[in-house]
Amino acid sequence: MSLRALLAALAVAGLVAGCGGGSEEAGRADASGSRAKAAAATPSSFAQGSWSTVTPSPDPDGVDPSGGVVVPGTPPTDRPTPTDPPGVSTPVAAANLPDGRVLLWAADGRFSFDANITGNTWSGVYDPGTNLITPFNATATGHNMFCPGTTNLPDGRLLISGGIDSKKTTIYDATAAPGVNDAARWSSSGLMNIARAYQANTLLADGSILTLGGSWDGNGVVIATPKNGEKWDPVTGQWTLLRGLLAAPMVGDDPEDALRGGAYRGDNHMWLIPTGWGNVLHAGPAPNMNWIDTRGEGASVPAGTRGDDTYSIAGTTVMYAPGRILKAGGAGAYDYTKSPGGTAYDANNRAYIIDTNTLTTDGSPTVTVTGNPGMTASRVFHNAVVLPNGQVFIVGGQERALLFNDAGARLEAEIWDPDTGQFTAVGAAMTIPRNYHSVAILLPDARVLVGGGGLGGAGPFNHANLEIFTPHYLLD
Repeated sequence: MSLRALLAALAVAGLVAGCGGGSEEAGRADASGSRAKAAAATPSSFAQGSWSTVTPSPDPDGVDPSGGVVVPGTPPTDRPTPTDPPGVSTPVAAANLPDGRVLLWAADGRFSFDANITGNTWSGVYDPGTNLITPFNATATGHNMFCPGTTNLPDGRLLISGGIDSKKTTIYDATAAPGVNDAARWSSSGLMNIARAYQANTLLADGSILTLGGSWDGNGVVIATPKNGEKWDPVTGQWTLLRGLLAAPMVGDDPEDALRGGAYRGDNHMWLIPTGWGNVLHAGPAPNMNWIDTRGEGASVPAGTRGDDTYSIAGTTVMYAPGRILKAGGAGAYDYTKSPGGTAYDANNRAYIIDTNTLTTDGSPTVTVTGNPGMTASRVFHNAVVLPNGQVFIVGGQERALLFNDAGARLEAEIWDPDTGQFTAVGAAMTIPRNYHSVAILLPDARVLVGGGGLGGAGPFNHANLEIFTPHYLLD
């Protein structure tokens, strides 16, 4: 088998395992085997990846919700009339589909969002094999899916909850029969009990979904209702409140919250990590961590601090091996312009290894945090992708959190190697900044799709385009 084919197979296997398939033993074997295959690589070789800008063509067989054929080359507008065929939108969210394609979506507009507009989401399905995209306006569930919680289900479907339509839940069924219109694959699931946007979702071992946090509402209004936990049942499709799982112990100290008079940013983008012991670890962005029990009414207990780290909103955590998580970057404020300390809240480059694989003497789970050499650059609003060989690709972000702006953009990506704990800058740099509202996702052929950033309307900071990174192991 060629190296390219082997890595593609490992990439697919990793995606399946991440959705609850496979055993821990199998996961460990795959991880150690892939690392062994990369043992001969050196930091200098890690830097040899390459970038390519891709311009998807509208699929001539693509169909919009009204049944009209998508016309290639149609000039895009932000909110077309019903007679206009859909065009490419700014991809601010992305999810892998079982057939190798990628679902991309924006908001009620292609290049901007309006928190007062509900009922639709401009979307597209991109095929990296053919470089064709089928764009459409998702209206079937009446859900503006901008800034939601997102979960890949074990059966291949995708669940999207909250956002601008902040109680709604929508299912995208990528497993529907071939030939089914992409725009017709959407269906509604149960309403959440608590309105949320920018909340965190995570898949549990029984196929249910935990959601927590999400006080951002799009209009800058602090809502008094705490965004406590609730759980989605895959059998009934309904959400149940976990009355014992309170959000308050996990809210970070974001300076914007003090200005607004309540939680608004501090419970956004929580890092919820399922473990092999049945618990979920809340690992941040607040520096204090918590063990979450989703049984019964739900509960949480403190799990210590994330070493000497501080509040790191819009940083990243990824599980690069079973039970082992890399935390990288983040900032002390979601938007430094709204923070009294200004540049005192710049992004950090701090990295830590969080290990959930151990038990205490009484059999209860514990967590250990180890400091790791920092990234080559400080970053916030970046993305992290686990590669098939166990390394982690860090891409995009900027030197301080500045919404809808590319100032201080980090165009040079880097790769973290778990065998050495070192970050190595990738020699080739991107040509397009990828900051707030950008995405990065591993493709089945072991390349990385990167796109988006912006969605702030007209101007130079809106990036309705895609790039593909080819890692070093495909160039050997």
